Amino acid sequence: MSGRVWLERSGPVGTIRLSHPGRRNALTLAMYDELAACCAEVAGSAELRVVIIRGVDGAFAAGTDIGEFTGFSGADDGVGYERRTGDVLRRLAAIEVPVIAAVDGPAVGGGLAIAAMADLIIASDRSRFGVPIVRTLGNCVPAAVLARLRERLGAGPALALLITAELITANRAHQLGLVHQVLPADDLDAGVDRLAERVAASAPLSLSAIKTLDRRLSAASAHPVPVEDEDLIRACYGSRDFAEGVRAFLEHRTPVWEGR
Repeated sequence: MSGRVWLERSGPVGTIRLSHPGRRNALTLAMYDELAACCAEVAGSAELRVVIIRGVDGAFAAGTDIGEFTGFSGADDGVGYERRTGDVLRRLAAIEVPVIAAVDGPAVGGGLAIAAMADLIIASDRSRFGVPIVRTLGNCVPAAVLARLRERLGAGPALALLITAELITANRAHQLGLVHQVLPADDLDAGVDRLAERVAASAPLSLSAIKTLDRRLSAASAHPVPVEDEDLIRACYGSRDFAEGVRAFLEHRTPVWEGR
């Protein structure tokens, strides 16, 4: 079955669901486009007061579907992919109402990037977080995603997460400040509902002001010159190592890196 992303409404609460059966909700490019459409729908709604984003069937999202990379022929494809997905992440981060990521199972790679764009993460105790690209595909994290991870985890832990390619537990993510609350898996749905109801009942102008100020402070603390990342994206996606990483992933074997 192919994946899909859609928005459900229940009064003031909107729920964006990520679904890709059998792929741990890994996102296709079409799913990223559907996520962007959901963000636009939320932005155009005066009724919604809070948005939940979550996966189905015991997973949040295991990154991007590797099948999307099999047609890549060089660096331009990688740059285009990062621009396309980066635009979706910016749309998610720009939602005016509070966004809660309800994470159960893996939030890995692009899945972690999506969760990190939320304002609050509530996770089950069986959740795992990470970006293991240095051991899997050999591609590149764009500057905007690394900046967000540095904001949420701290510069040192974010760098360690990427360099070691570890998947950290929900409790460790809570200790680092990425996750707001950890619950037993059986209690996650009820906990998400309680948190959403609490936020939805709060003053909407105050919530909007808090989110706007948070974005302004992040922008003010950023380097005044946009951080260049296209050269690094090109170097990784245009490399023999990236092509090998995709092949090895699909063949269920360990990649043989050449460094070129």
